[in-house]
Amino acid sequence: MVSKLNPALILDAWRKVLTNPTLFLTAFALLLAEAGCNAQAGSYPDGQHVDLGEGGNSAWVDAEDLGMDLDNSMLYIHDSTVLVADGIAYVAGERNATGAEAVGAVLGTWAAAIPIALVLLVIGAWLLPGYYRRQRGDGRDVSLVKPGTTLFRRVLAVRAMCAALLAAAGVVSATPGIILLTVADLAESPALAMFGVVTCVGAVLAAWLHVHLGLLFADREAVLQDVGARVAIRQSWSRARGRRLRRLVWALSAWFIEALGTLGWLAWFVGFATHPIARALSDTMLTSLYLDEVSHA
Repeated sequence: MVSKLNPALILDAWRKVLTNPTLFLTAFALLLAEAGCNAQAGSYPDGQHVDLGEGGNSAWVDAEDLGMDLDNSMLYIHDSTVLVADGIAYVAGERNATGAEAVGAVLGTWAAAIPIALVLLVIGAWLLPGYYRRQRGDGRDVSLVKPGTTLFRRVLAVRAMCAALLAAAGVVSATPGIILLTVADLAESPALAMFGVVTCVGAVLAAWLHVHLGLLFADREAVLQDVGARVAIRQSWSRARGRRLRRLVWALSAWFIEALGTLGWLAWFVGFATHPIARALSDTMLTSLYLDEVSHA
């Protein structure tokens, strides 16, 4: 089956992580950079309960919990989901907080989060070239902290372009749901408003997942195939044809491994070891999958 996990690739990833401690250190640095984003994503104000119905037929969605449940470790997913949920409340005309308070809360969160996200983008673009090359097995002669300006600019461009494409996919896919919500507001129909919510959120998630899996290896293409940003994105997208299910299985497995690593934070100091190791392993697993894809292209 095309989606099955290959034990050989998993064992190879384990071997690389255990024999190359710099992968652990780089993963640790990436996690430290992301911690600021996670903290900001979780700081969305309480009380943003979205009431989408009227009277006894009301239905509500907690915007913060919705974002947190989808993925607390992804700044863009969390904040975008909160913004969509808040926008749904605004269009439907049913919001507990006043419009000014709710819009101000959203803008305040984004104003603080975006600079942190940009810092993460730059740090990641600087560290990922050497990180990926060592995951490939290029040896310890590959510099981790001096990737060179060419690779740095290339990875930065890829990551920025991928973020823009994901955002665009979310906006386009949300349009039908927003139209339904507008019609529901005019018709004063709670049932149609709820259908609009399901359509909006479902379409955004489906579009994000489709585009994310297509762009999953774009930064690795730029580094390991030594190509420009646009070519890297195009190649990652073309290699995804017929492989999205396999990529999904591997991406979920990598996420599960990292989630297990985060359990170490329950004992506080243990998380300083378990989380970076799990992150290095999950990243190296995906690099092994990428190299396997390239070899069978």
